Amino acid sequence: MRIIRKLLIIYFSIFSISLFIQSCCHESYKIIGKGEIGAYTDYYNPKNKTDTIKGEFYIIWQLEQKTSSLHNNFGLIQSTYATSCSETFENEVSESGFSISCNKDFKYNGILITAGTNFSDFEELKLHIEKKWGAVEIRFTNEFINLSEFEETDYTFKVNTKTNDNMNLENTLTVFMKIN
Repeated sequence: MRIIRKLLIIYFSIFSISLFIQSCCHESYKIIGKGEIGAYTDYYNPKNKTDTIKGEFYIIWQLEQKTSSLHNNFGLIQSTYATSCSETFENEVSESGFSISCNKDFKYNGILITAGTNFSDFEELKLHIEKKWGAVEIRFTNEFINLSEFEETDYTFKVNTKTNDNMNLENTLTVFMKIN
């Protein structure tokens, strides 16, 4: 009886230690590149992607990230869901380094905005930066569209940002402005 009890104690000890060791993991994320950019008529969804602007729209920029993980694949059990991996973000998007400009002139509230001018601080332009996950969402609201005059032609928007480790990132998006 003592031998069975000792074996059970050893088994449950090894099982408990294995459970703890198996659940230890680490995931690391780092923004490494300019990623993908697109124009959307509504929220981020491939069905909403557009290249012709007729009203309110979004420019959504997903920066490229490198993910590295350290998962322990040893132990008596193959997986545990009691705990989760720790996440480390090696860098993040800095809001202070953000700018958006256009390759052509347009009018905003009766004022000529010349090509190359940063207009990210316009009140009717809504900006959301997901710092850690490297996503930038720029919403050109109906109010912004109503105050703006664009010619019916292609416009290239240039978006710049940087990370807190001083990586400068830039991406461009060309859309056809068909706003009446």
